[in-house]
Amino acid sequence: MTQLGLGMYTLADAARLIHGDRRAIKRWLYGYDYASRKGEERVRRHADPLWAPQYQADDFHENVIGFQDLLELRQKHVRADPGVIGFAVRTTCGRVACARHAAAVRVVPF
Repeated sequence: MTQLGLGMYTLADAARLIHGDRRAIKRWLYGYDYASRKGEERVRRHADPLWAPQYQADDFHENVIGFQDLLELRQKHVRADPGVIGFAVRTTCGRVACARHAAAVRVVPF
């Protein structure tokens, strides 16, 4: 289902507009898999997305985001160190069940 009038941006457009990295945006919005070590053993892990984007990936032939997502990405990119804020936002959102508005939760003072 497409909602008109909300703005639609590709990840490359969003990266250009917020002066960020497209790969980081993709990780923040869609999660990612990574490997870590537990002693001598390598373990596959998954990091969940920080919030669910306005548009579902199934509705389009590429990943697109809405204007609200763009604003949230801008706040995340501008306000905080990516290594710290990702964990803090994910933890805070888990506590208050705010999976939709991660950047609206004030985690790091500016």
